[in-house]
Amino acid sequence: MKIKSAVTAGCVLLLIHCTTVYNKGNEHLALQNYDDAAAEFKQLVEIDENDYTAYFGLGDAYRGKKEFDAAIEAYSEALRLKPGWEEVESRIIETRLEKGNFLEEDEKPREARDVYEELKADNPDYMPVYQALAQFYYRNGSFDKARENFEHIAGIDPADTLTYEELGKLDDIDARAAELFNAAKKEYDTKYYYEAAASFKKVFELKPDHKEAKYMHYLALGRHYLKGGSEMEMWNAIAAFGNATVIKPDEPELQFYMARAYEKKDKNDYKMPIEHYKKVIELAPESELAKESEKKIKEITELKEKMEKFFKKKKGGRRI
Repeated sequence: MKIKSAVTAGCVLLLIHCTTVYNKGNEHLALQNYDDAAAEFKQLVEIDENDYTAYFGLGDAYRGKKEFDAAIEAYSEALRLKPGWEEVESRIIETRLEKGNFLEEDEKPREARDVYEELKADNPDYMPVYQALAQFYYRNGSFDKARENFEHIAGIDPADTLTYEELGKLDDIDARAAELFNAAKKEYDTKYYYEAAASFKKVFELKPDHKEAKYMHYLALGRHYLKGGSEMEMWNAIAAFGNATVIKPDEPELQFYMARAYEKKDKNDYKMPIEHYKKVIELAPESELAKESEKKIKEITELKEKMEKFFKKKKGGRRI
């Protein structure tokens, strides 16, 4: 009986201690003393690793400290111990969103974007993440992606006037970008390549995610330099075409101009022009550019063979 009484007394004391620690933890949370709160809830977890309320409090403490991964881990443990706990499920989602916000403020846009996109994929009905993504993409000049998220919000809540205001701003940007692009295209088509390059640049300065404008900027710049005759101009052309290749690696026209630039840069460079002409044929075998490329390959090959014979004969003559 004495042993049973001692055990009972010990359990009561432990319960009182745990209650005291738990209350202290919550008091520290209320006062935003998050380090102290975390210390109290850690005590409870050490006493009972199945105490889901302790993990819940620990998650709140880490969240207050902006240690978001640790907070999510603690909340997840609470949810594992008590499945279906809606309040904890909400905490995890909110903490992931806060992590994205924090990364943005910390000037880590790529990491923030990944957090937002993963949160959206996992919780497609969570509207705040669409707002976060819409504003994120808008601030970073990805207007098409911003529109995608704003339109989703408008589809769910047609009464959201602020969203329609943002969509109106995007409409204005698109209209202005289209106007500038068409003007630049006219300059390009009339072979004012340098002016066209400058005009295309204005388009993606207005709308940074306008890939076609970026491509046309580099293409026009390359064609401008290609009209020149110096080696430096050809290097500039190759650099411009190289930037365009990053955007459209499988564009036959671009490969053709790249070949021409290498050919003009160095008449003795047979390898690079042929390589790019062959790429044209590979990408568009039935095109006029492919036919022209075949002719060019033949001309370069014949020239190469002719020069090799010439130097071989000259070398042999010196031996005599």
